[in-house]
Amino acid sequence: MEGLPKPCAARIAAVAASIMGAGCVAAEAAPDENTAKPSPNAAMDTQRGDEAVQLLHEESNLPVGIVEVETGCGDWIPVKVEIAATRESKTRGLMHREKLPEGHGMLFVFRYLEVRAFWMKNTLIPLDMIFIGAGGRIVGIVHEAEPLSPVSRSVGIPSRYVLEVRGGWAAEKGVGEGHRVRFEGISGVAEPFGQEK
Repeated sequence: MEGLPKPCAARIAAVAASIMGAGCVAAEAAPDENTAKPSPNAAMDTQRGDEAVQLLHEESNLPVGIVEVETGCGDWIPVKVEIAATRESKTRGLMHREKLPEGHGMLFVFRYLEVRAFWMKNTLIPLDMIFIGAGGRIVGIVHEAEPLSPVSRSVGIPSRYVLEVRGGWAAEKGVGEGHRVRFEGISGVAEPFGQEK
């Protein structure tokens, strides 16, 4: 498992352990064709009723959606996002927030593909800034941006979307440059990938 990202190596080790332990347990009956199968987004389905989504929307009055982010293991991780598409919401961003629930973030939507820079003025929690360019690919990440810092942060590569999540999230999940993202419930705000102007 050398050379694998830590999240992937940990997952492989856990799967291997469960397989080895399975020899001690009686074999399960083959699943019936009529048995309901979990949806690909089973984890997300169980969280969609979560009150946190409603609170985020009510606190900020911003539309919400889901950004799914590909990991180095090939998994897709859903992030519930507030969508900052207006000048006012993009200026305010995540300022003055004392916490950001796990699995939540903010998606900044811009009209054009340009080099973008963000700062942490009045932002109280460390953030990862994930810059997304043409075709829905991550073009760079600013890891654990320091709270309250006036320093301008950029990856120096044109982007059209920026996803902000809690600091350390990208490294923990094995998310990196070149990985893909996809949107759910964000139509009308963000154009389909490949149509950047």
